[in-house]
Amino acid sequence: MKKMAALILAGLLAWGGTGVFGAKPVMASETSVWRDMEAETAAESLKALNLFAGTQNGFELYRTGTRAEGAVMLVRLLGREKDAAARQSAHPFLDVPAWADGQVGLLYRAGLTSGVSNHAFGSAQAITGRQFGAFVLRALGYTDTTDDAYARAIPLLIQLGLLDASDPVATDPDKPVLRGSMVKMASRALAVAQKGQARTLMDVLVINGQVPVQAAGKWLAASLAPKLLGKLDDPYEQIKVFHDWLVNRNTYGYLTAKDDPTRALSSEGYTALSLGTGVCGAYAKAMQMLCGASGLPCGLVQGEALGAAGSWTGHAWNQVMVDGQWYQMDVTFDDPIGVTVLRYNYFNVTDADLSKDHRWDRSVFPACTAVAANWFVRTGRNVSTWPEFENSLSRMVETRGTEITLRVQPFQNSLYNETAIRTVLTGSGTVSGYTHSLDRVMGVIRVTNVKYFKEPVG
Repeated sequence: MKKMAALILAGLLAWGGTGVFGAKPVMASETSVWRDMEAETAAESLKALNLFAGTQNGFELYRTGTRAEGAVMLVRLLGREKDAAARQSAHPFLDVPAWADGQVGLLYRAGLTSGVSNHAFGSAQAITGRQFGAFVLRALGYTDTTDDAYARAIPLLIQLGLLDASDPVATDPDKPVLRGSMVKMASRALAVAQKGQARTLMDVLVINGQVPVQAAGKWLAASLAPKLLGKLDDPYEQIKVFHDWLVNRNTYGYLTAKDDPTRALSSEGYTALSLGTGVCGAYAKAMQMLCGASGLPCGLVQGEALGAAGSWTGHAWNQVMVDGQWYQMDVTFDDPIGVTVLRYNYFNVTDADLSKDHRWDRSVFPACTAVAANWFVRTGRNVSTWPEFENSLSRMVETRGTEITLRVQPFQNSLYNETAIRTVLTGSGTVSGYTHSLDRVMGVIRVTNVKYFKEPVG
């Protein structure tokens, strides 16, 4: 029962139909210039997710919803519309229109709804805020048996962030509710974790294949991007925020076989945006979705990359635009397996840089030759000669710094190696220990965990 209720929300949103909805109400737009922009935006998003279809008259957000429409919405949020269409669950009600018959039967047999009498569902009756709120809660795994979801619907909805305390639905929950309010509650519920679970309702719908995964990714990116960026308006900083968030949020790899038996989902942007695990396609598509939601030009490149075994394999990454110039960016390669540090080795690099271990059809992608927005150039960590490299390490030691990251161009293995690093650091007589890493492909040297003697040695 809990599993069924947890999926309920997917059905709530699509309560369209061609049946009779009762007397035509007065539209808010006919008496007022007020428009509920959140409801209108939510309706469009839910339509893209196949969770809301509206009626033959459009979305009709400014009229009250009916009990039959609420039932259809609930089934879609449950991800069980196909089951309902099979009409295998009978019910005793004589007033259910054909377009809601399967949905009402499914909910009735599952114990998720009841009628207004033994033989009447009350299909054309207006649904109240409390009634619809209870539907949403059941979709999230809350029940009347353990949670008193109907009687406590309003405080639970407020607690979960699905309803504001000042909303008319909260202040007068037993009045008929507008379809626009129903859409808003359902839309907000998609981002809420199911009771006792870590995954959101949308996660479940995506994993079970109930919604288009690309539409789900765009929906989530549209919500995440403004929260991640705050008041940032510099394109470079915005792209860096997205890069850092994806690297810190994800672990490279495939989802479990139970969640993704064909491994197709592990390459989708939604996976990196919400599920925390994915392969190169997930990283690249997620970056493109976040940038797209923020109006930042970002392309998806499909090519090949050189693996650790020395063989070429299919790979995906991005091109981003900063100040009118295109740059290559591989978020996946900045988040390698087994490395927990945040790296910028592949952040806003040129074609020449990337071609050291990537290849792609350059005829179909814009050339990337600019360097101004490269992380090492922008932060003053790019050096080109041995004296510059040596001076940078020496300055860190003089100020008793604990780490430094430099990119050397051109990079020479014979000059910049473990022996050279040790000579500069230990030659000072003050460094007692350190760790280091060398990316010989991109020419990046990272020294961390530098420790010092209390007194110079030697």
